Amino acid sequence: MKQFIAAILFLLACPVFAQPKDGNEVVRTMYEQYKGKWYTDLTFTQKSIFYREGNVDREETWYEAIKMPKGLVIKFGSKDSGNGLVFMNDTQYVFRANVLVRKAKVIHDLLVLGFDVYFNDPSETVRKLTESGFDMSRCITETGPEGKQYVVGDSAKGQFWVAADTYLFTKLRKKDPRGNVSEVQFNKYQKLGAVVCVRDAPAAGLRQEGILNFCTCAGLTESTS
Repeated sequence: MKQFIAAILFLLACPVFAQPKDGNEVVRTMYEQYKGKWYTDLTFTQKSIFYREGNVDREETWYEAIKMPKGLVIKFGSKDSGNGLVFMNDTQYVFRANVLVRKAKVIHDLLVLGFDVYFNDPSETVRKLTESGFDMSRCITETGPEGKQYVVGDSAKGQFWVAADTYLFTKLRKKDPRGNVSEVQFNKYQKLGAVVCVRDAPAAGLRQEGILNFCTCAGLTESTS
């Protein structure tokens, strides 16, 4: 079926947007374009590969569920696992054997840019992205194989890409305090029912031992109820 072709597919009418002057305007337009149109429930599996000293150390399957605008649940190994993470209210909760063992303030960049941005007030999204290290005063235009995109942020710290024709988030690149660079792409948006959602989100980066290096998402289901 056409709604499942392996390519970026956007069937909604695409208005002509004015050139944004900064990242604040990019976020505001993303919100205005999809307010009330974005899906609220999403479940998917993620294959995660961990490296140690340049070699594969282990592989895991993560089972994830998003409920917008509340947050994200990740279970490691199986859907019934008591081990996993919960991201909610800018906080990460870590569970082992169904017991909360740690919580910490964490702004989940992908949750903000791929999901929250279409639900929360733009000022709130800008606040979170600024706190997370993105320079929202910087916005340049980049044209490549994926078409025209707006690039927000500073290459020395962190940047994110948004498609100029659809205002959909497409890529995140960030450098951690140790200088390791990671990149995640949302590169296959497809129409499912009345909404558009991402079907593939590969991630790659130069990482140190014990840290996630590559992941691929598949098996999406969605609901707007």
